[in-house]
Amino acid sequence: MKKRKCFYAYAKHAALDRPEIVQLLLEHVQVRSLISQICEDQRADKMQQLGRLLQSHVRNEEQVVFPLIESALPEAELARLAPYFAEHYTQ
Repeated sequence: MKKRKCFYAYAKHAALDRPEIVQLLLEHVQVRSLISQICEDQRADKMQQLGRLLQSHVRNEEQVVFPLIESALPEAELARLAPYFAEHYTQ
């Protein structure tokens, strides 16, 4: 299941303009930008920057955003998304 489905479900039940969600979505754009830059010039500093960003991003997803999504969704929606959380979320 794609992460996108979690965000779509969350958007039905809560505001997307929370700082945690905005930061996460901006990071998605930053990751894509860095990957594009790396494909063009293969600079080591950009690769290191991407590594740091991804590490921070994944930690933020697991520790902040996924629990936020879980707390906002009704039980039926959580049950539908349970396989995704079981695979990607650790407490």
